[in-house]
Amino acid sequence: MIDEYVYSRLSALAGGRVHYARMPQTPAYPALVITIVSSDEQYSDEGHAGIAEYRVQIDAWGETRADVAALMVQAKAAMRGSDVDFSVVNEYDNLREREQETDLFRASTDFICWRKN
Repeated sequence: MIDEYVYSRLSALAGGRVHYARMPQTPAYPALVITIVSSDEQYSDEGHAGIAEYRVQIDAWGETRADVAALMVQAKAAMRGSDVDFSVVNEYDNLREREQETDLFRASTDFICWRKN
């Protein structure tokens, strides 16, 4: 599944603090959170095209804006890497912001990925 491939690309970042869908109850920072937002099997007139499109959101969390920015640069480089397991075909950066409730910084990017089935 795409989540395993994404995790494999990112697992060495943030000191291994890479999580699915949400942070652990007692988190350490900086950290990454991976969310598979959607998947869409591609079809043509002949049937299934053998490709699936995924929207993968990656959130970088940290105590400083600089930590978050640097971590997102690393995450983007890792996601853009090899196209053996999947390919990134587009990216959408969301605004960097400070979360008022936690006083932490977050950067978020949505990656549109294609994977051959």
